[in-house]
Amino acid sequence: MNYLKTIPILLIFSLTSCSEKEPLKTSKINAFINKAMDSVEIVPSLSVAIIDSTGIVMVKGFGRSDIENNIRATEKTNYYIASTTKSFVGFLATILDDENHIMLNSEITSYKPFSEFESKDVFENVTIRDLLSHQSGLDNGFLSFRLAYSGSYTREDILRIIEDYTFLREEGKQFEYTNLGYYLYSVILKEELGSNWQDLIDEKVFTPLQMEIASAYISQSPEKLTAQPYYGTFPDSFKKAGTIKSDETMHAAGGLMMNAEDAAKSLQFYLNKGKLNNYQVYPEEIVKKSYQKEVETDKLSFFYDASGYGLGWLHANYKGHKMVTHLGGYIGYKASITFFPEESLGVAVFTNHQELGRSLGNTVSDYIYELYLGNTNAIEKYGDSLLVALKERLKVVQKRETEGKEEWGVPVWNLSLSNESYTGKFYNDKDGLIIITYKDGKFVVNSGNLTTYGEPNPDLDCFQVELISTSRKSLCFKRENNTITGIDFRDKFFKKID
Repeated sequence: MNYLKTIPILLIFSLTSCSEKEPLKTSKINAFINKAMDSVEIVPSLSVAIIDSTGIVMVKGFGRSDIENNIRATEKTNYYIASTTKSFVGFLATILDDENHIMLNSEITSYKPFSEFESKDVFENVTIRDLLSHQSGLDNGFLSFRLAYSGSYTREDILRIIEDYTFLREEGKQFEYTNLGYYLYSVILKEELGSNWQDLIDEKVFTPLQMEIASAYISQSPEKLTAQPYYGTFPDSFKKAGTIKSDETMHAAGGLMMNAEDAAKSLQFYLNKGKLNNYQVYPEEIVKKSYQKEVETDKLSFFYDASGYGLGWLHANYKGHKMVTHLGGYIGYKASITFFPEESLGVAVFTNHQELGRSLGNTVSDYIYELYLGNTNAIEKYGDSLLVALKERLKVVQKRETEGKEEWGVPVWNLSLSNESYTGKFYNDKDGLIIITYKDGKFVVNSGNLTTYGEPNPDLDCFQVELISTSRKSLCFKRENNTITGIDFRDKFFKKID
């Protein structure tokens, strides 16, 4: 049944803050977040949404979302939420299953493109549910660079890489957290239904939940409401990330822009078992199916005693309280969305810093959890201990950055040919095209959405490149008789094609 047809046209979702109902808790949270941000300074902004049994407690932004343009973060500031996207795709899959479009228990070989592959043995006995709960046993390491970073691909490229390079892991069908299942699911949606996953999630999830700014297209995120990504742990190394998302790199395993206001709506929807403003948007049983545990796991036990995974949701434990959660991370962005079904508590935290964004977000989340679920009489002492740990984490990431710079040694060129000899087009059938040009005294390295400069490298005929921000690699040229024939980069060989 298509439940969207039953939603009243004039349904309006109210986001009036309920902070006046619990002024003491709200005051404590505000004060703690400000202290946490002041204690580390390098995280530009944080946005938070808190829901409890009374309704919305807080939707608020802190700090600056865009330093260059001096834009402050608000409850409407959009962040890239990376793998937290999976929980929304899992909900979409539950809806499409209920509507008899793509069935969770059907084998993927019953759907295009898998039904049309010449060789489909490796894909047999794998269901849609297996894909979305990370227990398909399938592996393919050659999709992420194009789908998540370069954005340089065609439909034919993706289908070829899926068919030619997907294999079954030695251990077979068991839980292993990867992005692959969500990549494959989105391909099925496009090939079988003729619709992009982005458009389906807008139609089936964002629109009925009145999530007004959330989008799976970064081009639709208003420029002044989009948090910019940053990295670096010292004043002289702090910078805006050069690896910027495009529509082509917004994939189903991590491809949503969202703000605290819209996150609050989704959390209320889950905590109210499918209701918004006392209106049943989707049936309770569908909502529960979308996050119920599908597989037991101890693979993620480092995170709040994780015990299982559902359709895009991690099942974990916080001091005896059952939590349903998911984290997301990408260059310059960290996100988490969490709810406690039995305690009617929901918390979403978004930040825009690479090295310390996760630690700050976890610190703020832990304080909120303790304030609501723990020993409130000792909350001040607990908060102080969290701040101490956060400062120690800052020292750790600063040390790591220093060591990383020292590892490369003194930058010096060691090129044996003329500068023009290293320019050209280089192709690898898995990662695509790399183009190197020489302009204004600099080597420019480009691959689709990614562009950087070649930097000095003491190794013979090599560059240092940071094609993906925060990931410095060697790019080394192969030559025969003083002629460049290709490059070795990221454990792959790219043949010169011009």
